Parts: sequence; structure tokens; C-alpha cells
Amino acid sequence: MKKQISFVTYNIQFSQHSNEVINNLLEMVASGVSMICLQEVVIYEKENIIKNLLHKLGDSWQAECHLGEEKNIFGMGNCILWNKTVLSIKSKHLFFLPYSQQLKIHEKIFSFLAGGIVSSLKRRMILIKFGIGKKSLYVANVHLDHNGGMRHRLKQLLYIKHLSKQINIPAGEIICGDFNCLDLLKTGKEQKLYKELFGSHYIEATKQIDWTADLFNIDTSLGVAVLGKIIRLLNIHVRRKIDFVWLKNIKLKNCQKLDLYGSDHMPITTTVEF
Repeated sequence: MKKQISFVTYNIQFSQHSNEVINNLLEMVASGVSMICLQEVVIYEKENIIKNLLHKLGDSWQAECHLGEEKNIFGMGNCILWNKTVLSIKSKHLFFLPYSQQLKIHEKIFSFLAGGIVSSLKRRMILIKFGIGKKSLYVANVHLDHNGGMRHRLKQLLYIKHLSKQINIPAGEIICGDFNCLDLLKTGKEQKLYKELFGSHYIEATKQIDWTADLFNIDTSLGVAVLGKIIRLLNIHVRRKIDFVWLKNIKLKNCQKLDLYGSDHMPITTTVEF
């Protein structure tokens, strides 16, 4: 018997607007989402967004996170939450991706303006094997680096592909998250390289989505707060497609971007059958 599941991938921009993000996620869960993949999760001393979200979701939900010990932006990482009545965890793997240790001057400037830092952040991946009845499903929640350029992101993807081969994933597989594909000129070159790298066994569920993040919505409170205000005052929109969902041995039923705010990224919900 075929199984169907709906999930969301969502970069929540350093957990800066936790109330809005939680309300957005609760709305998605009410619409049938049973798995949540989050990037840029930050746990602060005074606020734990994952704990608060689980409290709202109830006892039927569980979470696995790959975060740093720091209670600030340097502890940024990924989390996967799921409904235990739909999915059961079989195994998990936590990985660090290759990251840019030396930033170029323009990367330092952007990092300072947006987040108040001038050093790189660690990039992480969570890979969980789930059971759905008698079937298995592998889910990789990834966050690639906006620093280092296209070559560096391709290096990170090659590393992810290498890990998949090592683990020998025979079942259905989902790879989703923030790929940070800048492509300001919208050439589509980097996306084409993604397709070549993944190969014919994978399909891009997000193929029909044109953009997923808008500079207009960025919150620069952790960096130079006035910058975000200027961007909105001047009505500056820089829209990029940087969030992706890739599927292997899974049938795509639906994939859509939701116009919900609380981050500079829009959440993407996907329904699959396998």
C-alpha cells in the first residue's frame, strides 16, 4: 500500500521572529504537514523556539536538532520535527559540511551588516531514517553556505552525495533545505549544475517555484538594524530561489511556496507518495 506524507522546509532567519514562525508552522500542521525541516535555528538564553514549538504541537511530536552549544548566532543549526503517529525514527546522522573559514571582504561586510559578525558559521546536515509502516524514508535537512561562491557550494553537495553513497540509501530519499544559490543575474547556471550533480535518479520538486527569499524581508537587528529599515523604506526587492527539495524513488504529488512572513525565506510545503 502506498504511503503519502506532507512536509515543509523553512529557513527561519536566526529564530528572530519566533512567534510568527511558530504560528506559521501550526497553520501548516493543521493543513496536514507531518514533518518540519528548519534551517538557521538559534536557541537563545531567554527563548528556545524548538521547546516552545513542541509545547504547542503536543506530545505526538518529536524533534532532533544539530545545533552548537552557543546561545547566539554561532550556535545556528538545523532541526527536524515530526509527528510520531505518522513517522517513527530508525536512525540519525549529524554531519558538519565543509565551510568557508576565510571570508572575502564583501562577505565580511554582508555578514556584519546582516548578523553583526565577520567570521563564518558552521554548516550542518541532519540525516534521519524514518519508518512509515513497513516502508523506509531517508530525510536530509541541509544548509549550504552563501560564502565561498558556487564552487564551494558544489563542494558541499559533493560531500553530501558522498555521504549518501557511504550510508547506501536504497529507499526513498528527500534532500531539502537552504542551498543559498545566489544567482543574482538569474542565469540558472548553478541550478543546472545541481541537476547534473544529483543525476537522473533525483527530481527537483521545487522546479516550478521561481523565488523563495526576498531581501525586502530581511531582519538586520543582529547587525546594522537601520539597514533593514532602509531596504523597506526604499522598497528594495531582491528575490532569489535558494530553497530546494530533491526527491529520489518518491512520487511528487504537490510542491508550493507559501506567502507567510516571519523570515526572509518563504516556507515550501511538499506532498509525496512512495
